[in-house]
Amino acid sequence: MEKNITEKNITVITRRKFIKWGGLALGGAMTSGVCSNIWDYLLDGRDLAYAYPSKYLSIEEYTKGKVKVGQEITASNVESVKDLLAPGSYELIKKYGKKVKIVETTTDPYKLVYKPYMEASERNNGLAIIDKKKQLWAKEPDKPWIGGTPFLKPKDGLECMWNHALLQIFFYDDVQWTSSPDYILKVKFDEKGQPYGKIRETQDNRFFNVKTIGRTKLDPKPYIPEFKDELYRTTVVWVKPFDLKDLKLLIIMPYRGDILNDQYIYIPALRRVRRASTAERFEAPDGGPLYVSDYNTHNDPIITWTYKLIAKRPMLAPLESLIPDRKSDEIAPYSFYQLRPEVYVVEAIPTGYPRAPYSRKLLYQDSVGLYTWGADFYDRAGKLWKHVEIDVDSTLYKDKDGNPEPDRSCFYTIDFLRGDASWKNINKPGYGKHNVGLKVADFFIPKALLRLKY
Repeated sequence: MEKNITEKNITVITRRKFIKWGGLALGGAMTSGVCSNIWDYLLDGRDLAYAYPSKYLSIEEYTKGKVKVGQEITASNVESVKDLLAPGSYELIKKYGKKVKIVETTTDPYKLVYKPYMEASERNNGLAIIDKKKQLWAKEPDKPWIGGTPFLKPKDGLECMWNHALLQIFFYDDVQWTSSPDYILKVKFDEKGQPYGKIRETQDNRFFNVKTIGRTKLDPKPYIPEFKDELYRTTVVWVKPFDLKDLKLLIIMPYRGDILNDQYIYIPALRRVRRASTAERFEAPDGGPLYVSDYNTHNDPIITWTYKLIAKRPMLAPLESLIPDRKSDEIAPYSFYQLRPEVYVVEAIPTGYPRAPYSRKLLYQDSVGLYTWGADFYDRAGKLWKHVEIDVDSTLYKDKDGNPEPDRSCFYTIDFLRGDASWKNINKPGYGKHNVGLKVADFFIPKALLRLKY
């Protein structure tokens, strides 16, 4: 029987484990050259270097010397990595002037997943079940999820997307973003056909988010008892521009994956809170390229779409990407990309929305973080319509124990067909805070919208 000695990285290697590790190292568990059991290694306290052949951790080796760490990818050399890019990323670099710098592959899992959250994932590993109605529960029907990522080794698209739903506000019980300029641009082309961006509007808002179930750090755990039938609550307060100043929005996302969220809005001119319809999923309330359905790449109740896990493959992704000095009028902000050895590609079909303008989405999830860092949206004719990209960084925040707190550092969206783009930076100390103890009564009920001042 396997035994652990105090620290997880000091492990008695039994004959069975030796055979398993040896088989993986020799490629015995490879699917299209990619390891299919990465979390077996992570749960044993090992990093990615034990799980994947060096080819999938080195961009230079993977491209046979054509691309190296520190090199910039531009329109002139993007063909050398086309097979590693999401279609929307390729389009941005090839036609819209995006530049990216290649950085080393992150192999330390604690730079990709917050340590206490990973520990909760291990503690609850194997407890997740999905019923006949495609609803997620913990161990038994009607018991909401209790913390961490439910499916560490997802077998299908539905399991991937329940992971996505539980990571909508990432690894933390609450998150506060206190300053985050949001640039909405019109994409234009000059006489020579070169693209440039013209800022149409600059918005500034404050975000407050709280998990009501699956809590791992703050009491009460794992639920806030009065709200255990919800996934999370989010409040947004607009500070700029003037015509939106003091507008406030409260979003309440039900735990059940077949129910639309509730939404309340405070209208400053009326000094009243009104309940708002959430039935229109394919409208852009802030005038940018993102529909309500598109937030965080996919914001609809999970069961209202169908999913298929269509690939597990290496890709270039914007992880460990923190750029403090982006220019506000950039069509496609500068990013750092790294080779990720295994990305889950999930195809989503809007079967619950017969009048949806999309034919499908492709969503990209890292096999370690298990969060969605990008997506491509296609119109009904099958043409690439939008691309969403979320930069993630682990260097900006640490908890009191010194653990890195990975979080989103930039949200980017482009509408290729209409020529709109938007992006939001959360990339400086003090812009974001995690696990601060936000109280539901102070931030996340309709009456709170009357009191919040920024």
